[in-house]
Amino acid sequence: MLNMGVDARNGGLAEVIGCEIRHNQSHGIAIGPMGRGFVTGNTISDNGQEGIWAGGILLMIPGGRTTDGSTDASGCSICTITENIICNNGMSGISFDGGIYTVRGNRIFDNWFWGLMAKSRSSVNIENNDMFRNKCGGIRIGVIFSAVVSVDSNTIRDHSGPGIFSSNAHENDALPNQLREIKKFIKIPGMIEDEVEIYSAPLLMTTRNMLRNNDQDILKKCGKCHKAAYCSKECQIEHWRKHKHMCEILLHEYIIDIQMLDTKDTKETLVWTRMPKKHMMILRFRSPLPGIGKGKPPERKSSQVYCKNTDRKIIQS
Repeated sequence: MLNMGVDARNGGLAEVIGCEIRHNQSHGIAIGPMGRGFVTGNTISDNGQEGIWAGGILLMIPGGRTTDGSTDASGCSICTITENIICNNGMSGISFDGGIYTVRGNRIFDNWFWGLMAKSRSSVNIENNDMFRNKCGGIRIGVIFSAVVSVDSNTIRDHSGPGIFSSNAHENDALPNQLREIKKFIKIPGMIEDEVEIYSAPLLMTTRNMLRNNDQDILKKCGKCHKAAYCSKECQIEHWRKHKHMCEILLHEYIIDIQMLDTKDTKETLVWTRMPKKHMMILRFRSPLPGIGKGKPPERKSSQVYCKNTDRKIIQS
């Protein structure tokens, strides 16, 4: 098992033709930053993250996180993706984070997030693809600034979520007027010099797309606990060997607050967070255990706790 099946960056070019790319820990194919790719006639499946990821240099905000639109335009990539089967990947089938892309004639299905995601200055031409049964939905367009995404002649069907979702950043993410002067001196992540607000160009979508059976609640819940949900009977059978241990617990659900008497004040342990001590002294957990609060109470300083109606000792960690 490899980290990535194919990787092209920093001026590299990848031509991936007629391959089977499976069971990689991360992406099946990664193009970028500053990568070039031509991907056609492949089967890309069962990878830990996206089947295909392509993008630029992600910019971090304080705290180590990235935001929609936070890609350095100088690091963008270019890739053509045609006639591939992209399925059963652990995140989205295809994800773009800045660059110029063509996605044509692919079958994209049964991926765990979206069939295709595009954000962060990604200009994408999406045409003649068949997308179906992706867990979150068909196509998701994030904040793309002045980039253009066109959707033409695709079949997008049988999703539990939306066929196409496009976020609109004009109203929610515009910079307040008082920050526009500050913007002249402090660079906002993801924004180039002449921009004064975070925005997205409208999605270009023709009438030649076929969208059907989307936004359907097609997930079926376990008939016993009614908590776990599955897309098919086959998926439920495959997961049962793991779920059977939790099914009985989920069937009886209780919430119990327990006072933790031996906790230390947070100023002695986590000076930089300094949470109030009362929040550190409450442990909340879910349990179907009977007899809580009954019987002889344990000693305050003891590390041993006895549960009612059982002979076993439970040693607190």
